[in-house]
Amino acid sequence: MRAFYFLFLTACAFVLLLIFAAPYLAITGHENISELIHVMFGESCHQLPERSFFVYGEKMPVCARCFGIYAGLFTGTLLYPVCGREGVPDSRLLLAALAPLALDGITQLTGLRESNNLLRLGTGLIFGAIIPYYIIPALEPLLKGFKGFINRR
Repeated sequence: MRAFYFLFLTACAFVLLLIFAAPYLAITGHENISELIHVMFGESCHQLPERSFFVYGEKMPVCARCFGIYAGLFTGTLLYPVCGREGVPDSRLLLAALAPLALDGITQLTGLRESNNLLRLGTGLIFGAIIPYYIIPALEPLLKGFKGFINRR
């Protein structure tokens, strides 16, 4: 479990590094690598400029909400050893964390109001921070089974 936790934490940190690297690479003459990072994240994010943050005058490769989710995922994973419990939390907690994100998105989509990037960031952070508390304990039995399978070979 400990090895998986550190691998997961490292992966989350790497994703954040890529998000911040893309604008930096763009201004330092490495536009091709920056564009590749944008293309990779474009598979899961709309990347609209008006819904994105800019770093070094360059657009991040994810929108504000996706950035919040990734930053929350890293933060939640970092805090997991301190705050984590045994087993997967009740699904109502996940729904409660998803509710602000959904409410913000739906009210904007229906034209009731216009959201802003700080609100998108905040709702993404809330949702992203709770995800590790479901992923890490859910994958532990699978990893133990895989380790047992490898050891029997």
